Amino acid sequence: MLALLHMDGDDISLAFTLRPTSLRHHAGQISFPGGGAEPGDGSCEATALRETAEELGIPTHDIHILGEMTPLFIAGSQNIVHPYVGWMPVLPLLCPDPAEVDRVLQVPVRELLEPRTLGTTTWRRNGRILDAPCYRVGGDVIWGATAMILSELLEIIRGFAV
Repeated sequence: MLALLHMDGDDISLAFTLRPTSLRHHAGQISFPGGGAEPGDGSCEATALRETAEELGIPTHDIHILGEMTPLFIAGSQNIVHPYVGWMPVLPLLCPDPAEVDRVLQVPVRELLEPRTLGTTTWRRNGRILDAPCYRVGGDVIWGATAMILSELLEIIRGFAV
């Protein structure tokens, strides 16, 4: 998984994808580009770059990997996500894969740092009503593993802003 920082006008932004509702896991959710490892990847970092290239339809040779964040177990898909943070000065023209991406969101980091974006979302799972922390940006809700990874990244960014 890759949290891709980039310039969008005067803002440093993050690229997210809205997953199609037809997908088996995490359908209709907002996520960072990423997915499962393939035999030729060689490393989790290589997987993150390959998946970003596939999902966003961009070359990744200009992405500078800034570092790895804390791995996270995802109960819903029974996978461990290895999040990386990357920097690309400007995103090239995006050609998202419609099988994996309904829409690409570019969200300014300054907006995500605003306390008003942090909230709670409610959903039903196995007959139970559950609440989870989320980020609300525009009409979109970022929750679940993506919100957990985003929370860690925003804390890192706040540490640099001091």
